[in-house]
Amino acid sequence: MNKETLIARWMAGDISDADFKKYMSNEDFTAYVKLRKALQLYEHTQTEMPDKVYQNIKSKISKPKQTSKKINYVKLAISVAAVLLLFVSVNYFLSPSIFSVETAYGASQKVELPDGSVAWLGAHSKLSYNKKNWNKNKKINLIGSAYFEVKKGQKFEVITPNGNVSVLGTKFQVKSISDLFKTVCFEGKVLVHTLKKDIVLKAGESVQKYDHQMYKQPVRYKQPDIQAKTTRFAQTPLTYVLQELENHYNVKFKNEGVDTQILFTGSVPHHNLKLGLDLLSKALSFKYKIIDNQLIIIKP
Repeated sequence: MNKETLIARWMAGDISDADFKKYMSNEDFTAYVKLRKALQLYEHTQTEMPDKVYQNIKSKISKPKQTSKKINYVKLAISVAAVLLLFVSVNYFLSPSIFSVETAYGASQKVELPDGSVAWLGAHSKLSYNKKNWNKNKKINLIGSAYFEVKKGQKFEVITPNGNVSVLGTKFQVKSISDLFKTVCFEGKVLVHTLKKDIVLKAGESVQKYDHQMYKQPVRYKQPDIQAKTTRFAQTPLTYVLQELENHYNVKFKNEGVDTQILFTGSVPHHNLKLGLDLLSKALSFKYKIIDNQLIIIKP
């Protein structure tokens, strides 16, 4: 579930305040509650937004089916959720107390955290945390993928739009792309929390969630993807593998009839697009064509 959908579902009453708060910093949650009150006042006035604005916002946020009696409420929830996201994001990332770093396509970056812990941020990913409250509240906000080596001590938490990971000192890898959420534990133990379930992972174990299903699996490799310069997949739909290639190589895929829900188990390299495509196309029996090093057409 992406952040926009999470906000819209919370505002529509599908997610409780307690569950919603688990995915937000205290500052963001307070801001969302205040602006939800503004939404309720807005709804009470029965004022309609311009249709072009609504259609633009609607196209960016997936909303669940609603009855005709709830259409106005959902329209307002979606629009204000988008405004909330913009409002909080702008204030969050411009605040002098907030540290944030974002990697480009195909790039990675080592980030040293205030307590001596280290994060290796993957391609096309974003990491942020509150410097001012770090000693009291060690929370990392992550969009994309990262590998962490956490110093022992106070609770350390990684928050993503799809789920959270809590530790006291360990080595682990987190990936949150679209609605795919995966955590691999290399040392110690981690607690993986989603809206549906809590799972404890020991070293050599992983959990993967997509399409509302969670799969716990053993792993044999000892090195995280970012250090091995390859991404491993285990029974993962092709659509997520293609997104991974887009993040690393800054390319776009055009699908002409390939089933992107077919499952792939294997590895794709981070620095050789053709080799990755050759391995993938051979394993899943499809053809591909690269156009101007930017567009990749795949077909059966």
